[in-house]
This record gives sequence, C-alpha cells and structure tokens, in this order.
Amino acid sequence: MYQMEDLAMGITEEDVRSVVESRTTAELDACISELQSDHGLDRSQARVMLLTNTRQEYKDGNTILEWDGDAEFADFTADAQGKTFESDSGTESPETTQSPGGSGGDEIEWERGSITYSEEDVDAETPPQTDEEFYHLPIRADEGHPLVPDEREYFTQKVANGVNDVEEFTFAVNDNDFGVLLTGEPGTGKGHMVKYVAAEANIPMIRINMGTGITKEKLVGGYVPRSNGEGLNGQLDRAKQIADENEGLSVGQALETLSVREKFVWKDGWFTKAFKNGWWILLDEINAAPPEAMMPFFGALEDQKSRSLELTERSQTIRPHPGFRLIATRNPVHHKGTNPMNDALKDRMHEIEKDYLPKSAEKRLIQSQTSVTEDEAQVLVNIASSIRAAYPDQISRTLTPRGLKRIGKWSELYGLEKALSKELLEGIDFEDEKDPIQRKIEQELN
Repeated sequence: MYQMEDLAMGITEEDVRSVVESRTTAELDACISELQSDHGLDRSQARVMLLTNTRQEYKDGNTILEWDGDAEFADFTADAQGKTFESDSGTESPETTQSPGGSGGDEIEWERGSITYSEEDVDAETPPQTDEEFYHLPIRADEGHPLVPDEREYFTQKVANGVNDVEEFTFAVNDNDFGVLLTGEPGTGKGHMVKYVAAEANIPMIRINMGTGITKEKLVGGYVPRSNGEGLNGQLDRAKQIADENEGLSVGQALETLSVREKFVWKDGWFTKAFKNGWWILLDEINAAPPEAMMPFFGALEDQKSRSLELTERSQTIRPHPGFRLIATRNPVHHKGTNPMNDALKDRMHEIEKDYLPKSAEKRLIQSQTSVTEDEAQVLVNIASSIRAAYPDQISRTLTPRGLKRIGKWSELYGLEKALSKELLEGIDFEDEKDPIQRKIEQELN
C-alpha cells in the first residue's frame, strides 16, 4: 500500500504535467493507469494520488515520480488541504475539496478505516463539550468526526514546578483570549504534541504548511469556476484586476459587472472552514510564510468581542466558532527560509518553548523504533546532545530524532560507526566542521 500524506479533489492531468515537467504524457498516463489498476481508483483519484505523493516512488522499470518534499504545489496539497497523517504505519489520508483557483473535478468521497465520509461531513462543526477534561481542556463528544487525529502516544516532559509540557499546552490553548505559538528546533515534537492533545480531547484539527507557496487565497478562499468552461479562468483574473483597480469593489461584484457571476462559486479555504466550524488549525513554520498570507490571522486573534475574518472578495465578515483555536509552530530564525516573527502577531499568542526529549526518554524512543541495543542507543543520544549543543555556532547541521532513527536503521546494514558517518559527515565540505563530529563519534564508540 502506498503511503499518502493527503488527497485533494479537482486535480487534472494538466495540473500534474505542469508540476512534473520532465515527464512525458505517455509516462504520466501509464502511471495513472497503473494506480487505477493497483488500488481500485477512478482516474480522478489516481491523478490526485500521483500529484500529492511526497515520499514514495512509483516504479515501472525506472522511477516515474519521486518528490523531495520541497515543491510548492506538493507542500500545499499535502499539508494545507485537509488532515495530515504522519504515522509510519502506511495509513492513508482523506480526500478533500479542491482549493480556490484549482480546476474542477468530480466530487469524490474519501474513506478512513471502514467508514466513508463525504465533503459535508468534513465541513461538520466541532463536537459539543462533555463534563470530562484532559488536563485543562474540556473533552468533546466522540462523534467520529473525520478530522480528529489518531495520535495516541506521546512522551511527556517536565517543564517547570512539576508541570509537564502537555499540561502547559492545554492550559494555554484553553485560553480563548490568545493563540498559541510553539517555538523549537525541528524534531522537538511541536506538531506531534498538538495532534496528541487533539486526539485525546476529540478535537477536529487541520494542519497547514506555511511555506512560500501559501497564499491568502488558499487559506481564506476564493471564487472558482462551476465547470471547466473555456475562458472562465481568464474572466476570473480580469475580475480580480478590476477589483484591485477600484477601491471598495469586491471580486464578486466585479464578476457581476462582467455578467459572469453565475458561472462561479465561492469555495472556503481551510482557514475559513476551521474559523467557522470551531476546529483547531495548526500553522506549521509560520515564520516561513510571506507576510501577505498572514494578514487573516491578525483579525482572527483580536480581542474576543472584535474577533472576525474578512472575506473581502465577498464583501463579508464572519465571526468565529467558540471552539476555534489558532496554533502555530516556528523554527528558530537561524534556519534557512525563516523570518523574524511579526511583533504584533506574536503579541496575540502564548509562546511555549519546546526542547528535545530528555536523554532517557529519547533513548527509549530510539530503541522502540529501531533494532539498536541499549548501549548503542545511549551512544546515539550522547552524540546527539553534543551536536545539538554545537549547532549552529560551530557546525551547520543538527541531529533530530528522525536523524537518530535513520542512523538506527542504517546500522542494521552498515554497523553503527558507518551509519553515524553516513548521517553526520556526508555532505559536509569543511574539515574544521567534520573533525569535532568525527572525534565525538570515536570518543563514544571507544
């Protein structure tokens, strides 16, 4: 079974070819046909599966497609359009509606386990609260909402005065006066903790990767053609231009001036859906997003009495569902592609620092994920601790829990020393950076 991070409706062959420019029509058609046959999909589902796949390879003699995870289109469809599954069990993800500006497509139901959900179910409000609590957070009724994560394992860690990180987060997220900002290095479990808490409290949530490909329109929504009629996208572009040139004129009103309003339908973006339905929205790496894309968040985090979301293209203002929460993660600014956090937005959020797991917990985690021995796991966490302390001032790369997991898996083939060298030394060009890492490896192994 191929593992998919997400599905998005309305993807055409033209969309696929526009992203994978090096593949011929025959190659892509052959791959789509193969997916239909292997997985019992219709052609629309196969197109989506091909385009949104970011980890796997499809092979027919040679590799047909392999994403590196950095393509803008793949980032958006994989994370912004619906629920993200990140387990290692090969779980598939649900299918969602097309994004604003995308091509039209047949409405497809998607399936998780033995239950089939439609688009109407995905738009369902968050379930009502019960009298039970998970730490400081009221637990919601278990109504089988399709956007409630399935994340039931998490290593808690103490933060201060006997309080653990989950208790700290639930206290902050239960405060409707502020959003929550989780800050920490990659691999410190920021997103994992949010999904775990949402799962325990039966709270629907969606996750969006705030990379450079994200736009305000993708988050909030926009007008899309009701069909694939010739020239409709051009008319939509013209309406946007007219609205930009005439202050106070919405895109919807501009479509009316062109006498084509009835040919378009408004599609809410995922931020708007979360705002209206009371879901949590997790904005991954918020400080990597362009400033224009973050404009909706300011109004969404105003004081409760004035909190709102402006749908300017519709000349409409909406108020939030009381269950809505905005949660964001960010990497430190020394990471490539990140920007300093806007002070006004940061002031609207509780900030929580996330650190790596304690050595004892990380050691148990590595042993549970790989076949390394207890002594080998101790070596790995000792080396990781030294490298993290030296990053970024002395060395240009750190060692995340995922990196430790890779080392543990490669050690089955190469042995631990070679696996460490492969993960930590390959690709480093400067000897003065390699030398301290190599010495630390030799010190721990001897």
